[in-house]
Amino acid sequence: MDPRLLSWGAGYIRHLDREEKRQEVEVEKSRDQVEISRHRLVEARQDAKVLEKLKEKRRAAHLAEWLKEQQALIDEVGAVRHTWGAAQGARAG
Repeated sequence: MDPRLLSWGAGYIRHLDREEKRQEVEVEKSRDQVEISRHRLVEARQDAKVLEKLKEKRRAAHLAEWLKEQQALIDEVGAVRHTWGAAQGARAG
């Protein structure tokens, strides 16, 4: 067997070992990055839920205020009709 060929083969194996270790480091960095991204996604989803709940509370408060205003108008119309009806009855009698 040619010693140069054995030397070349041993060098190539060392190169492959170094490349494998480099790739393992890259894979670990990628895993770390995925974990960071996953954590950020969870936080973003939680923030979105909080904002949605806040929006819903504001909508509910706005609706309650609108209903209160509508009820006041209805009450006012009822009072005016009652007063007007009483006035009409006094004129007729």
